[in-house]
Amino acid sequence: MMTMEEMKNEADATSMVSMTLYAVMYPVFNELERVNLSAAQTLRAAFIKVSKYDGIHVASVLAGHVSQAHIS
Repeated sequence: MMTMEEMKNEADATSMVSMTLYAVMYPVFNELERVNLSAAQTLRAAFIKVSKYDGIHVASVLAGHVSQAHIS
């Protein structure tokens, strides 16, 4: 299981997409941890793993998340 500190360290060592992932999705992962810790850690790890191999898809998800935040 990956802690928030480990996620930050992982993001620091990877692409700019991962840094954006950390900054934008941190509140989402943090809130999800309160509801379901295991799901939050799995989702966080999946986003980081995908961002290493296919940053474009992660960027699309982040853009959609930010768009929804402006609508809400």
